[in-house]
Amino acid sequence: MMILTTILLLGSVSVSLTTEAHVSGAELRLGAIARVTGDDPLEVERLESVHLGYAPAPGYSRLLNAHRLLEQIHDAAPGIDVRIVGARACRVWPETAMVKGAAIEATARVELARHLANTDAEATIISTPQDIRVPASSSGSVLRSLIASTAVHPGMVSVPVRVMVDGSVYRTVWTRWNVEIWGTHSVLNRSVLAGEILRAGMFEQRRMALNHSNARGQVLGAALIVGSLAARDLEQGIVLTERDVVRPTLIQAGDTIFFEIKKGAITARVPAVAEEDGARGDRITVTLVSSERQIKGVVSSRDLVRMNLSSEL
Repeated sequence: MMILTTILLLGSVSVSLTTEAHVSGAELRLGAIARVTGDDPLEVERLESVHLGYAPAPGYSRLLNAHRLLEQIHDAAPGIDVRIVGARACRVWPETAMVKGAAIEATARVELARHLANTDAEATIISTPQDIRVPASSSGSVLRSLIASTAVHPGMVSVPVRVMVDGSVYRTVWTRWNVEIWGTHSVLNRSVLAGEILRAGMFEQRRMALNHSNARGQVLGAALIVGSLAARDLEQGIVLTERDVVRPTLIQAGDTIFFEIKKGAITARVPAVAEEDGARGDRITVTLVSSERQIKGVVSSRDLVRMNLSSEL
């Protein structure tokens, strides 16, 4: 029987299976689960690199049947005479490594800090990531994080952390953070009744974090607030938004106004006609009387729209 087996294996490549194999890495290669031998080193190397799919996930195993394995080998390496000897099937188990939740959190924190650079902000993690098991790799696992959005906003922010094994994403862990963005804002120094005119003396500058309780929309600066009417009863200490005030229309479409252009120390005013309605601070289109050229500027008063070229350069 031994002589017959030897004769059959002459001039071919032998793939010897064991009943069980332990592998590392995310991908499964023939050489990781079987001993490949033959007279031609190039053929042996080619078969050892045959891809058999992905390794089983931690906690799971995969059974490779000898007959099905031979079909995969012939598909991947046609023209090579292959014999499978040994076990009829091989149970494959993954070698695993632990990725600490603290490392995942630290990676997300670094990315969040980069995202919030040059912003007065504080970030607190909502739930600490759990430790996870990943396939073991000779190069180890790598953690990468990237926040795709460029917008900075307060509230709950999700930060993805990609766990890389052998250069590929094995798993993405989503971390959740509560972000507070601080700034110096004009806040009411007393309560105001609905319909009351808002005056400069009603405000003070205060450093505070914006959230849903003190800012219910687009925050308005003092220049846009003063002279407006309170749209509702307003509490002391809140930041005012466009929902809190009624800004009177100072210029209506068709009004004859002055358009002021400023560049450095040079200021020039020319007659113009408003093409749009606008409150203080609104950017509207006007038509210059002298040239009929249309241009945009910011409403300053009932008869004046301005453009500061120095600030727009």
